[in-house]
Amino acid sequence: MKHRRVCARSLPGRYSALLAALLASFFLAESSARAECPTSGSPSRAVCKYSNSIFMPSAAGRIYLPGDDAGMGPWYGGGVQLILFTWSDNSDRFGPGQGKFFFDMGILSSGEDGSGQMVMYRGGANLSLERNASRNWLIPFFGFSIGGLHEKNLKRHGFVEGLLGVYVFYTANMILGIEGGYLFPFSDADSLAGFASQATLSVSLW
Repeated sequence: MKHRRVCARSLPGRYSALLAALLASFFLAESSARAECPTSGSPSRAVCKYSNSIFMPSAAGRIYLPGDDAGMGPWYGGGVQLILFTWSDNSDRFGPGQGKFFFDMGILSSGEDGSGQMVMYRGGANLSLERNASRNWLIPFFGFSIGGLHEKNLKRHGFVEGLLGVYVFYTANMILGIEGGYLFPFSDADSLAGFASQATLSVSLW
């Protein structure tokens, strides 16, 4: 058990490396996108076409790292996400070129003795940092969520979460996104505040 706790505490350092990689992708994506819609686009003019979708189903994998041993983490698991509305608009119009409004729910498990399964649910939005990315890959975004978690020992708690991430691939029919953020609970913050990360694959069925 002692060895496991040491490994768990090393995870935030690895998580910092993930955030650094996300930030590096922001700069790489920005430097690679010089041609803008509607005159050109990469890999084709298709990225310049406006598209949107509603009720897009998704599968997600999630990790949650509370900052204190009393949070009984780290927690790993998966779940489902429903994108209520998403759009892609690579143009000079005001506002983010890509974005989505979502609701998701997941079931997480911990290796701690006596821990139960955690149910985590949240709703929020992701908005791209670029107005006219003119591409369908490595699009950085920011976002937020508000939700709650419940586990038999930790009980029920609400939280808000700030997010940074990157759309690895973004088309009208498929979206692959990776995000990281920090979870701020409304209660027991000393035990439950911490980093969280999620990878989400969304596929349009129509």
